[in-house]
Amino acid sequence: MNKYRTILLVQILILLLAASCTKETKDPLISDIQFGNNELQFNRLAWNSLGSYIQNTFKHKFVLLDNNFNYTNDQFRGTGNLVELTFLTSAESMPDGVYHFAEQETSPSLFNGYIALNYDAQLQTAQTIAVVKGGMINVSTDNAQGAIWIRLDIRLLTHTGDSLKGTFYGPITMQEIPKINQHN
Repeated sequence: MNKYRTILLVQILILLLAASCTKETKDPLISDIQFGNNELQFNRLAWNSLGSYIQNTFKHKFVLLDNNFNYTNDQFRGTGNLVELTFLTSAESMPDGVYHFAEQETSPSLFNGYIALNYDAQLQTAQTIAVVKGGMINVSTDNAQGAIWIRLDIRLLTHTGDSLKGTFYGPITMQEIPKINQHN
């Protein structure tokens, strides 16, 4: 009887081990951003350090991009949603921390930002553009995924009265960021 129990126990352990070895790893990307009643999905963040801005202040531009955009042959292409944020800091590298919206050119701060819905990269127009007028963003970076990833905890208010809020945790790409024609 003990022989059968041992065999049964070994079979159960083998099944448990096999099940744990075949388990898929979950993509750690988090994109839980809402603008008003819109649920938005972003899959990456483009970052440009724009260098020295004013004395002891550096300008950084972040753009959250959805998967409808691509960057090929030095051109930004596609139509989708994006969020552009401009930070002023006291360092060339993007330091972790809390950035409050400020209309004055002070460091550290979230100097300006906007969300563009259905932005067409070729035409440089959007169906909706809402400019940030208040709030804060908590920024943190890590190398846990084998590359630099960033976490943004966003709590912003736009000029339309809609909130832009949520969390993004995903990879940083360094690429040219397009100019958005905000007059259309």
